Amino acid sequence: MQDSLGLALVAAAEPRSQPRRCLKWPGVFKKICKRAAENDPILHSIDLRGFQLGPDGAYDLAQSLRANSNVTELNLWINHIQDEGVIALAEVLQRNSSITKLDLFNNDISDVGATALSELLARNKTLTAIGLHTNKVGGPGAMALAEALKTNSSLKSLVLYENEIDHEGVAALGDAIQLNRDVTHLDLGENPGASVEAMELVNQCLARNQAGVHCQEVEKLALSMQEDDAFEIHSGTQGQDLATLHDCVHANDAFGHMEVMLDLVDGTDSRVDKSPAVNKIRSPIMSPTTFLDVEGRTLYTSSSPVNERKG
Repeated sequence: MQDSLGLALVAAAEPRSQPRRCLKWPGVFKKICKRAAENDPILHSIDLRGFQLGPDGAYDLAQSLRANSNVTELNLWINHIQDEGVIALAEVLQRNSSITKLDLFNNDISDVGATALSELLARNKTLTAIGLHTNKVGGPGAMALAEALKTNSSLKSLVLYENEIDHEGVAALGDAIQLNRDVTHLDLGENPGASVEAMELVNQCLARNQAGVHCQEVEKLALSMQEDDAFEIHSGTQGQDLATLHDCVHANDAFGHMEVMLDLVDGTDSRVDKSPAVNKIRSPIMSPTTFLDVEGRTLYTSSSPVNERKG
């Protein structure tokens, strides 16, 4: 089976003789590819749902992403990119370190494309979510993905809803999830092999992983709170000032007559900065500053040093 899949991968990677699909909105697609190729710093999400890219469009998109480090999400719903398009994308994404979400809903992807994605997961450490909802992935493709999940530690979500995965494929994924403690979402609904028994095992493993993630988040929160408590305040009255602000907020006070001065600016003698090196690029200046509420009324006027860059 692996040999046949390998031959299929080689055949899919060869130049295609079929005519290109008729793209929807080709001008928009060309501009997006140009921005991606130029590594546009404000282009973080590419949404090409229904553009009818086909394999050739997916290849063009993949080439535009070769040097990109800003795009984090790629949505290719209903583009019929097929296995050839997935192979082109997977080859480029093996070296990509920014894209975290890849959604390939309804793209005529079979075991060959799933195998290409498994090879991607074996090398990529950035992807956290892959969507293969409504495709043609069968048992061999699911087993290839399962093998990749045994060593991958970045993927959190894998959607294989409504494919053609048999019992062996579902069982292989279940075995992989027993070893993998990072995946918290695996959707295998509407597959021929998704029996009640197999899904019970998968769900038990997912519940274990979700509980583990929850415990990690609780520990991080507790550590963060400890750091906050240990952080020395830089003003003798700051604690009382913060308490006053807290009481006003909970009393729904509009701050109209409140005069609370928080000495929160860098450059003062009592300031304790967690990152002292940052002080080198800060230059506090003496400047009176008036603070207003949402209705433009004066809250208070400060004559403390105001940070020139952040003030």
